[in-house]
Amino acid sequence: MPKLFDNVQIGFVACRIGMRKVGLTVLAWALKVCYRPVIIIRDQYQVLCLGLQGSGKTTALASLVGESVSNIEPTTGFNIKTLPLKDTIVDIKELGGSEIVRPFWNKYFEGQHGILYVIDAAADEEILKEAVKILQEVKIHLGF
Repeated sequence: MPKLFDNVQIGFVACRIGMRKVGLTVLAWALKVCYRPVIIIRDQYQVLCLGLQGSGKTTALASLVGESVSNIEPTTGFNIKTLPLKDTIVDIKELGGSEIVRPFWNKYFEGQHGILYVIDAAADEEILKEAVKILQEVKIHLGF
C-alpha cells in the first residue's frame, strides 16, 4: 500500500478580486490570501511488466495508455508508462525480455505492487514453454 504522500498534486484555487488600482502591496496581499493550495492525494502503485523478447509488452502498454503502436521498437533496457485512473496512478515499468536483460529483473522486484507478465499467444510451443519456465522463475524469486 502506498504511503500517504507518495503522490501529492498541488493546485491553486484562485478568487476574484475587483481591484481598480493594483499596487505591489495589494497584489502581494491578494496572492497570499486568495491563492490557497488544494491538495489532491492519489494512491500510486508500481507495476513491473515482464515477458520474453518480442512478446508484445511495449505494444500492450502503448495501447493501454493511448499511444500510437505504429513505430514500436524493442526495449533494450526499460520503459516507464504512467496510467492515470480515477483516483489512482499506476506506474508501469517495462523491462526488456532479452536473455541479456533477464538476469537483472530481480533487481526491480522490490517495492512493486504487482507484476504484469505478457505472453505472445501466437508463439510456437517451444517459446510458450520457455515463457512459462521464466514465469515460474519469477514466481520463485517473489516467494509464490
